[in-house]
Amino acid sequence: MVDDYGADDQADGVFHVWPAFVDLLAATSLLFISLVAAFIFVSNTEIGEAITQRRQLIRALKSVGGADSLYAIRDDAQFVRITVQADATFPFTEWRLASLRPAGKQALDSIAGILKGEPIESLYRQVRILGHTDQVPFVDNTSSNWELSAARAAVVARYLVDSGGLNPCKVSAAGMGPYYPLSAQDSSERGLPYRQRMERNRRIEIEVVPARAAGVVEGPKCSQRGDRRF
Repeated sequence: MVDDYGADDQADGVFHVWPAFVDLLAATSLLFISLVAAFIFVSNTEIGEAITQRRQLIRALKSVGGADSLYAIRDDAQFVRITVQADATFPFTEWRLASLRPAGKQALDSIAGILKGEPIESLYRQVRILGHTDQVPFVDNTSSNWELSAARAAVVARYLVDSGGLNPCKVSAAGMGPYYPLSAQDSSERGLPYRQRMERNRRIEIEVVPARAAGVVEGPKCSQRGDRRF
């Protein structure tokens, strides 16, 4: 009888523990759901703010008289993309600042004048300059379209900072070479004559990343003094 009583007592203890475990599991699940809901809410808020900032940037960039003839603007998923075509930037195979065409300087002056003003300057965190070439091999055997595209992007970045007054800590430059032709991104480009396609592939793109854009990792601390002597 003692053994039977002890077994019943242990079973009763197990039944008392089980509801407590169920309550703990329910509370944990509720906490997890709450955290997921909070994360989704914050993410949606950031996405909404980034979209609003992109729209404000586009509105400001289009506000300049004759902007459509200077550059093209497109709202991408993460940033505002500004395209300045080759006929407004550099002559064929050229990349030096002295060879930057007046039309290109006018376009860059217009863009910089908008981006450095308030409150627009607070709406973005990065201005990324991307140089693109056509698919014709570079004539100089010591270089390639990689170097040409990178040099052009660097010159445009330098112009936007030195002449345009943009914050150098927000500006970066990269050469994309011949690997991102417009015809690969826009089917309407494929029907153009070969020469015209090559001309359109030679371009400078400026990506303006909104301040609230998601997935942008902050880099190392920047010094605006650059290569000036400390």
